[in-house]
Amino acid sequence: MREKDPKLITSITALSIGPPKAVDTIRTALAMGADSGVHITVPDGTVVEPISVARAIKAIIDKSEGDKKVDLVICGKQAIDDDSGSTGGMLAGMLGWGQASFASALEVKEGGAVSVTREIDGGLEKIEGTLPFLVTTDLR
Repeated sequence: MREKDPKLITSITALSIGPPKAVDTIRTALAMGADSGVHITVPDGTVVEPISVARAIKAIIDKSEGDKKVDLVICGKQAIDDDSGSTGGMLAGMLGWGQASFASALEVKEGGAVSVTREIDGGLEKIEGTLPFLVTTDLR
């Protein structure tokens, strides 16, 4: 998204909540172009419930300001540990933001318009919204 229109994306922050080895995920994101990373470390073997993850992310968003103000969150489709896929929806609800799930394409336009394409049975569905917005991704 930044390569497509650099003035629309002022900052990208990667976030991971997990054991010490999860820092590798942050390093990968930084290597791919993220500007900063946040790693909330929990002890190995700790079960972190989706509601706790949503609350932690909300706290970070609530503290963001200025050119680091968060207005777009992109979450994965589902967690690899519990396979629940519920964090994004909970977070959007807590924030009062619009949401699109299982996105296969995302476009942010000048003025804050958001267009999300997702695969559904029999084709594609397009969802429109405005920033602030939360998107969960599809496998692709």
